[in-house]
Amino acid sequence: MQFMTAVALGTLVLVPAGWAAALIYPLYMAFQYMSGPGLFSMLMGRVGEHERGGASALNFVVSSLAGMLAAFAGGSAISRFGYPATMGVAAALAACAALLFRRLIQDKT
Repeated sequence: MQFMTAVALGTLVLVPAGWAAALIYPLYMAFQYMSGPGLFSMLMGRVGEHERGGASALNFVVSSLAGMLAAFAGGSAISRFGYPATMGVAAALAACAALLFRRLIQDKT
């Protein structure tokens, strides 16, 4: 799902027509949000029952901080380089993150 999120984001960069972007954007959002429950379930399965509250809280703090930094960096990049370049770099980074995550998780299972 994470990699498909990157693919959908990259596709948004390549689509010139607004109607096509309107069709792809919901897919991008769906892929993005579909990975959340699986990641959360994986996290809860790897911590003890007494640690789940703290792990959940830390997960949301880190996620919120990452979103805050991404919004700042993305906004700055869009104002400087424009949407296509910024979205293309974001798609490439998302694909790298998805592949790296898969590789790191395979080592632990």
